[in-house]
Amino acid sequence: MNKGTPNKESSQKPQNRKRSPKFSQYDRPLPYLDVVKLPPLVPYNPFSWLNYAVEYFFPCPPPAPARRLEARIERAGRVVVVRVDNGSDQARLWREGFFGKGVYSRSDPAWFARTARRLDLAEAAELALTAEERTTLRRLERARFKEERARLENERLDRVRRREMGEDVELLPDDAKVDRALFTNTGASINSEFIDKRSEDELLLDENGKLVSVEYVQLMPYEAIFLSEFLHVLDIRLGDDSDEPLHGWDLVRALLPAGESISVLIANYAAYHSFRAKGWCARSGVKFASDFVLYRRGPPFTHADFTVTVHPVVPEESQGDHRWYDATRTGRVVGGVKKTMLYCYVEVPSQDAFDGSLAIREVLERCKVTTVSHIRWRPMKCRD
Repeated sequence: MNKGTPNKESSQKPQNRKRSPKFSQYDRPLPYLDVVKLPPLVPYNPFSWLNYAVEYFFPCPPPAPARRLEARIERAGRVVVVRVDNGSDQARLWREGFFGKGVYSRSDPAWFARTARRLDLAEAAELALTAEERTTLRRLERARFKEERARLENERLDRVRRREMGEDVELLPDDAKVDRALFTNTGASINSEFIDKRSEDELLLDENGKLVSVEYVQLMPYEAIFLSEFLHVLDIRLGDDSDEPLHGWDLVRALLPAGESISVLIANYAAYHSFRAKGWCARSGVKFASDFVLYRRGPPFTHADFTVTVHPVVPEESQGDHRWYDATRTGRVVGGVKKTMLYCYVEVPSQDAFDGSLAIREVLERCKVTTVSHIRWRPMKCRD
């Protein structure tokens, strides 16, 4: 065959894969209030240039800006909780940037849908399956498939053994396989998997038999500062009695846990802001003994690729006692889930910068963020 002629199989164009509905469901990376979406620009199509120019220079009146999100701060001893109670605000925070965590869910606030389906309420028919329910059904499907595959293999071996003993038994064909589609659960029988009614479930219903949502979304302090001070989409109030939302250093001090230095909080926020500005989805990494985990798009799309441990570098304060076995323990946890461990060193200005004379944005401009990748040393893989 002529080397200059490509193979027919290699020259065939790959078939267009169906785009996942997740991309349209989570199409906004951040919850901006008023953004006008411009038409697509195709370089070789002059009409697209004309349409783009008209929309850019003569935009239509933008729609009314969306309502600002609302949250409140609660203190319980040394713990500071930023909670969002409104259901539509919770959904929007998750759908547009994956902010916060449902306190009764693994990630997105899905307690209402799960509980309504478990109690077999009428409103459950209008609710889509949650991510946790889809994961559970997928595990059940996989377990049933493995059971059927093991049964088929045992039957094949049994027929071979009986055939060797002289019995007239028809052998199964070598290509006999289990059709996995037979075990795909479409959700029609999900109630049979989740119904587990208890006596205390009656307390979750109002006088009309409707389910009352008791779940709220908890935000990290860094998420609260990012949404309030830099995206300007969130109003945060102190408790239920406060009328005016907090801003600037008043907000930072309200979010400061008891006994923690404000420079440490700013250092952690500088690291969070740095990763968000670079397009990463940063979420809490406490599950992996880290400060943050980084997703390329978000939890519904892929697993986190990196974990981040923040080390503040404060001029007037002790840098802490970072022992080598602390890094080893965290490295084992992170390596066990096949993630890359990052150390983020944040140099913050002196304590005089936090007296209120400078804005938060100006203080962040004086911070220096340095990221170092940590790889666990293995003697068998790191030999010369």
